[in-house]
Amino acid sequence: MRVPVRCHFLREFGKLFFISVICFSILSNWLEENHFIFSDDILISTLKVHLDSLWFRDIQWSSMVIFSLSGLYFFWPHMGDDAYIFFRYAQNIANGHGPIWNLEGAAVEGFSSPMWVYWLGFWGQWFDIPTVARLSGAVGMMGVLCSIYQLSNRSMWSVCGVLLTMGFHYWGTAGLETAWVIWLTVLCLPLLNEVPRPQTIFYVSLLGVLRPEGVGLVILLSLWNYWMHRDNLIWFAWIPMLLWLSIRWQIYEDLLPNTYWAKATGDTWFRIQSGWNYAGWLGIPIGLGWIYHSWKIWWFPTVLWLVVLLGGGDWMWHDRLLLPVISVIWLLSARLDRTPRLLLSVPLIKYWMPLSLMGATMGTGFTGQQMPIRMHQEGNLIEISEVMAQEIRQAYPEDSLIAINHAGVLPYFLAEYSFVDMSALNDRHLARLKGNLHEKYDPDYILSLKPDLVVLNSLTDPKSGEGFQDNYWDGESVLFRHPKFSEEYVPIAKSWRRVRFGDGVASIWIFQRRRTLERWNSK
Repeated sequence: MRVPVRCHFLREFGKLFFISVICFSILSNWLEENHFIFSDDILISTLKVHLDSLWFRDIQWSSMVIFSLSGLYFFWPHMGDDAYIFFRYAQNIANGHGPIWNLEGAAVEGFSSPMWVYWLGFWGQWFDIPTVARLSGAVGMMGVLCSIYQLSNRSMWSVCGVLLTMGFHYWGTAGLETAWVIWLTVLCLPLLNEVPRPQTIFYVSLLGVLRPEGVGLVILLSLWNYWMHRDNLIWFAWIPMLLWLSIRWQIYEDLLPNTYWAKATGDTWFRIQSGWNYAGWLGIPIGLGWIYHSWKIWWFPTVLWLVVLLGGGDWMWHDRLLLPVISVIWLLSARLDRTPRLLLSVPLIKYWMPLSLMGATMGTGFTGQQMPIRMHQEGNLIEISEVMAQEIRQAYPEDSLIAINHAGVLPYFLAEYSFVDMSALNDRHLARLKGNLHEKYDPDYILSLKPDLVVLNSLTDPKSGEGFQDNYWDGESVLFRHPKFSEEYVPIAKSWRRVRFGDGVASIWIFQRRRTLERWNSK
């Protein structure tokens, strides 16, 4: 759709206005630090008076609020397939079944945030779970900005740095626990150099059940704070963590989540290389922090960074796992002098959203446009999967077993059906196979389960008339090429065309088990 020239003008004007406010904010802070040097300069003194005036502060705050709300609206539709894995577990909690993947069979912990799952499950008893997740993410984003403003001694520099970070908006309301992880990580910072207070201990305790690596962070923060202040109150932060470990053992009979085995195991050197490619750039500002500031503060963001690096990073774009580290660095940069702060901040600009996207975000209040589907992590997979779920429910009984790769959206919309997660996140056997992330697959195992339906994907446009082509994921390809697959399965006479990230095209195909089809036809 062609956008009117007036809308283009308003969008560009909003972009220039916001960038100008940022520049004046930086100039104001610089003048504030150097006003003694320029105290005899009438021009500089006059300019500083205007920049420090109440109206200019109001402009700063107004621009922040406008950009935050515009960002929420612009990125609101985006949600990835992985979020719906959480939603399926939360749905089962809301329905009284507990945190399980399938209603039948052995329980498996295929999620990475117990706190997030139970939070969604609690509210899911009355409200739509994806909507609750979006709203909770929005609250978390606002909490991050307000906490950074407070803990950085009201530094607009730090708030602007986080606010312009692309991943902060892209993942903030995408259904995952990302915004809450950033928020709690920021709120735990006072524990590095202050006597533990009840509210800070509460934040640390929640961090232990919000992410798998939170257990280690709680232990390190507690030991550090006890070493600094010898206050036994800090050990209360262990209670939620220990409670969940006990619950995990009772439900899943494991000390680690299944996602750890699926994601963080495999070849160590390959994982470190992947982690370095993903997170290595952040070593620059972290190294500068060690040089210009106290190691007693910077050990914490260093640990956060190393966890991501040694864990192999993430396959999703826009730096989702790095957002807590980036936010902490922006906050700590406010404690530095002008030159070190500038040197440390420059590398972080790499993570900002493009200028054109800043303009589109600001202009959304005038145009009403939101992030296009081609920018979504999985395109329109959610919309297509919802249509597929309705058709599957009409054609196949609830006792059907379905094997699938994208194990989020379709299983959520078919909550009463049982699924086999071929990508290993929700399968105990596959997660413990040798191999790196997305390299753990076993076609013999899948076929031994005798799924009634197998959902496969292809990068070939179904309009081409070429039929199904196994060119999507190796795990699907080896299954499709297995000799028994062609003997036991046949495709249905329909496929679903979907849009991928960047305007690419993919297709979804369903294969039926022949014997199951014969049994259904006989009925």
